[in-house]
Amino acid sequence: MSWSPTRARTRLPALVGLAALALTAACGGSTTKTSSGTGESAKPVAGKKGGTLTLLSSADFEHLDPARVYVTNSSDFSRLIYRTLTTYDNKPGLPGTQVVPDLATDLGTASDGAKTWTFHLKPGLKYEDGTAITSQDIKYGVERTFSDLLPEGAPYFNTLLVGTGTYKGPYKDPKGDLKGVETPDATTIIFHFMKPLADMRYAAALPTTAPVPKAKDTGVKYDARPFSSGPYKIANYTRGKSISLVRNTFWDPKSAPAIGAYPDTVEGLFNLDGATIDQRLLADNGPDQTAITDGQVQPENVVKVTTDPAVKARSITGFDNSVSYTAMDTTKAPFDKLAVRQAMEYAYPKFAARLAGGGSSLGDFANSVIVPTLSAHKDFDLYPTGNKGDPAKAKQMLAAAGFPNGVTVTLGSSDTPSSLKVSAAVKAGLAPAGFNVTIVPIPTAKYYDTIGTPAKQPNLVNYGWIPDWPSASTVLPPLFTCGAIKPQGNNNVANYCNKEFDALSDKALATTDPKAADEIWGQMDQMLLKDAVIIPKLYGKVLSIAGSKVKNTYGALPFGGEVDLANVSVQ
Repeated sequence: MSWSPTRARTRLPALVGLAALALTAACGGSTTKTSSGTGESAKPVAGKKGGTLTLLSSADFEHLDPARVYVTNSSDFSRLIYRTLTTYDNKPGLPGTQVVPDLATDLGTASDGAKTWTFHLKPGLKYEDGTAITSQDIKYGVERTFSDLLPEGAPYFNTLLVGTGTYKGPYKDPKGDLKGVETPDATTIIFHFMKPLADMRYAAALPTTAPVPKAKDTGVKYDARPFSSGPYKIANYTRGKSISLVRNTFWDPKSAPAIGAYPDTVEGLFNLDGATIDQRLLADNGPDQTAITDGQVQPENVVKVTTDPAVKARSITGFDNSVSYTAMDTTKAPFDKLAVRQAMEYAYPKFAARLAGGGSSLGDFANSVIVPTLSAHKDFDLYPTGNKGDPAKAKQMLAAAGFPNGVTVTLGSSDTPSSLKVSAAVKAGLAPAGFNVTIVPIPTAKYYDTIGTPAKQPNLVNYGWIPDWPSASTVLPPLFTCGAIKPQGNNNVANYCNKEFDALSDKALATTDPKAADEIWGQMDQMLLKDAVIIPKLYGKVLSIAGSKVKNTYGALPFGGEVDLANVSVQ
């Protein structure tokens, strides 16, 4: 989506550094009313082995190191090169949000009130060089997430496991041992959490549980060459330009029924202009007949894609399970004042921004953080403007707050043409309200690294979020609790710290009745808007196209509605 890259997952998701996040014993569930795909995207067919799949992208992956992956496109792609204890099922729509065993024989066995989880590995699992995958390798992969050199990944293990607060990771503490993970033998791994983690089956699908052999670990350089435990291995990777995957001959497809891995090779081409990607896919010539993109259709091509039957038949559409919002840094002037933040709520031109980004195909207007697919979602609108903004009211509020001449603010924007176009529309829409906006372009591949550093982030930043699994417990605590604020890899980009909010979060996480927990999450969602912390913009939708010879192009909800790369086929 052109508002900003979407975080998480599964950021995956695909999400944060919390002081002590414990998950409720019964997650909220899902109540979606949308489908995940039209045309062939809603009708998976039997995959055909062979051929080359090409991924056309406007930017390189932010990270491929499993300790650092927390953005949807990286999470989707990572399933091609490494495996996790569990993984998402290979089905479109809501069935695809359910997890199945991957490296593990089952979804794990809980004990001690869900504070202890035991997994056993399938026999015969191997890396790309034929060596055995062991439980110790999975433990080492988890230990790496404790390193301050690798801060961007999912937070659930390095904030919940026994040993958090004392263990500093294998680089600073090479002789140390993470007490929260036991490996009594090469095929058994036991996790000990400080608080119940009833949804461990979902957490085990995060890249955090991918095995990393210690002998192959290259620290921060591992990003450029993760060692493969999945269906493909990296043949060549030139950051910012291209990546090439070939089959891992030691991968056993019988042990991974949720992964199709049909193409013989996968090629990724980066830093392509969005208009160029559309042009190539619309023309549908030569190698581009077996190409897909991880981006949205450009605004100028939306009408053609949605009305031309031949093109529409190879489009991918549907709800992407995300919410996009603009966060105000509550620790920096002028947004350290509630009245200024509330004025921004009234001033923000949602309609103009969506129009600049491509119109209604981008998504439905949002007034909350919790997406409609979660049972904790509640309909409310604390700042009614018809989504068009109310500059006169906002200007009056600024004057009453002591800013009769308005305020100057900075707006961080991904540097793609489509995102800059949206930012320009926002700047123009805010000017009549008295907000003088300076746009700060940020390279897309560095977007989250930049705004995830509070000392560097602009006053306003665009953010997107997808629940790590179907519960508000993977939305509000990771994004808005005090413990989520980090000096690097920060996902609480509003830098919001409210002890009352945190107390409600702890209460919801300890509530085993899902309906009662949902009531608390809904109350917290409204609290965020009363405090005017963020401006919800869209519940996102996907609109992209694929080449005519690409099959199984359904949008995977756990990966933001992006094509499930593990199951596409070229014919």
